[in-house]
Amino acid sequence: MKKAIKKFFDNLKKDLKNLNKTIKRITKRSNKLYLNILIDIYVCYIKYSITFDEYEKLKFETVKKDKRDTFVGKIRKEYINKHLIDKHALSLLNNKTKFNIKFDKYLNREIINIKDISYKEYEDFVKDKKEITCRCESPDEERTMMFNLNDYRSPAFILDKINNNKLYYMEATHKQNRVLDKINKNNLTVISIVTVYRKDTIDILYAEIKMFLKDKTISSKIDIKTGKATYDFIDEKENIYEKHPETNEKLNNIEIPLFDKIINTAKTCALALDEIKEIQWNFTISNTMVYLVSASVWKDYIDAQLPNYLKNGISFMPYYRKVINEKRKIK
Repeated sequence: MKKAIKKFFDNLKKDLKNLNKTIKRITKRSNKLYLNILIDIYVCYIKYSITFDEYEKLKFETVKKDKRDTFVGKIRKEYINKHLIDKHALSLLNNKTKFNIKFDKYLNREIINIKDISYKEYEDFVKDKKEITCRCESPDEERTMMFNLNDYRSPAFILDKINNNKLYYMEATHKQNRVLDKINKNNLTVISIVTVYRKDTIDILYAEIKMFLKDKTISSKIDIKTGKATYDFIDEKENIYEKHPETNEKLNNIEIPLFDKIINTAKTCALALDEIKEIQWNFTISNTMVYLVSASVWKDYIDAQLPNYLKNGISFMPYYRKVINEKRKIK
């Protein structure tokens, strides 16, 4: 208890200005007294390890007291990851070349590491292509660029741009699924599935659809049982979108194509990497195929706990406690 109090006040000194601004924003939206919010933030940090910025984002002043202990903040997630993630196995997720080799049959396309080929091999690869997609080396960076070969004067010019943007992995662009392409025209749409390994079985903890636009990303939780994005689409600033900002297509109740196939692929991949118990798998899809893009440690767990995404106000902590306890029994 003394350590927790000391840690709270050490952080408080560093973040006093931000804390003050945060409390003022919360009091404005909630009509509650400044002192009451300050005390509540302190209590939530001590009891539930929820920081003041997490308190604001999760709208914790509206969360009922019997539901608060179900939420997972950064401090709790670090503890959880110690039990669910093998640090040595992380090198496989962080090294895209190793990852592509291990999960080659789930990529469903040819991927070239530009650093490993000659210029002649690069020319041969692109000469019959209309468009190529290039990605960065780190799976945590969702930076992707597509190059229409007709828009550039030469393959050398494109290669120079690829190198300047530190994009090392190249593939032929596959045509996006017609349903998603109609909604998110000419932009990348990614389906993310979070798997948890339990006793030789795989649970699906969370599913999300992300649409990458030119100046923002909008996303929604996918209902795992129905395969539909029935929740609000939001951007990084939590603005809500009923229609796509570029195509004006409706965003409510989107049925995700090939969703069962995506789920089964994620489960199969997770069974093949049981050293890491929790993984986020990222996919793109055409009309008939599922393409594995990358996998990483799940970092969007705070967004996944926003009030409009939770049923009955219950979040992930009870599930994590159960998984960790089962893992201890297995040992």
